[in-house]
Amino acid sequence: MTRSVLYAEHSWPEVERLVEGGAPVFLPLGATEQHGRHMALNVDVVLPKAIAARAATRVGGLVLPAIAYGNRSQPKTGGGRAFPGTLNLTAQAGPIGFAGSPFSISGQFKLVRDATGRTGLKLFRGVLLGWKAPDQRARHTAFKIYLVQAVMIAAAVLSGHWWVYPVLWLAPFLTVWRVINRLRSIAEHGGMKMSTDRRETTHSVAQSIPARLFLVPYCIGWHLAHHVDSGVPFRNLPRYHRALQEAGYVDASIEYSSYIRIWRALAAG
Repeated sequence: MTRSVLYAEHSWPEVERLVEGGAPVFLPLGATEQHGRHMALNVDVVLPKAIAARAATRVGGLVLPAIAYGNRSQPKTGGGRAFPGTLNLTAQAGPIGFAGSPFSISGQFKLVRDATGRTGLKLFRGVLLGWKAPDQRARHTAFKIYLVQAVMIAAAVLSGHWWVYPVLWLAPFLTVWRVINRLRSIAEHGGMKMSTDRRETTHSVAQSIPARLFLVPYCIGWHLAHHVDSGVPFRNLPRYHRALQEAGYVDASIEYSSYIRIWRALAAG
């Protein structure tokens, strides 16, 4: 009889024997959230479980029970509170964290997905369907987006350069912006953990003019200051960061001199 790859279907002596024998263990990470009116809430749980089971079968491994909860599903990613049935875990739910390099094989795959527009198209479809959202605020936001885009398209057409919109706005939005957003997110939270000490929840990176122009506009690069007090307006974060430095809360030992340095450090593990 074929051995089950499901961890929870074995007794503890069997698990001990298998793990000591070198069996790799897989942890499927998913989310319970909406996938349109026609699909079940557990799509993002079924898929990683199936992938993990197939991999475990090939290498003689075991599959742990899946984590079926995402972290703060948002409308911009196709979820959010506007859709009944979505389940979330937040930092207050418990000290659960997963350490690892954000430039692992999984992280690299996400960057490729971003660069080729697949992430952007998925999110773009959510925006296009925003008018159907049951939440009135979500619908109102969607209509404002439609209006702005319509004005931009009309301006490009009336100027005689219709290609400006798809080439200089839509395509970069679906590709370049997604890569920038991913790299920024990695610099902010890559390898960090949940903690009451905000210095352990986000990185601090020295801000340069090129970074502020192309990577972290609107003062969002002073991210540690934002974590310490999210009520501070973004325009005041530079001044608040300096106050934290003067108080000794932030010093050179925890601050990276550039984004290149922090990405290299995270890639090195």
